[in-house]
Amino acid sequence: MKTFLIATRVLAFLTLLFVPAIAVLLLVAFVIGQTLWFTFIGLLALFVNAVMVFAKPQRDRVWRRINAIAGAKARL
Repeated sequence: MKTFLIATRVLAFLTLLFVPAIAVLLLVAFVIGQTLWFTFIGLLALFVNAVMVFAKPQRDRVWRRINAIAGAKARL
């Protein structure tokens, strides 16, 4: 059960890192209803967000946070 809770919290944390890209996707979907542009801009937004999240300085912060989540839940 502890492993499930840790995995859930880590997945939620990683999902929150991609909220800016998801917001762009929803905005584009709302403003224009064309699938081609939505796909192009949406994939570009996800790619840029992934590059920003997994760049070296941010990646170190992400791993520290994930390890903190795992450490906090492992002590339960």
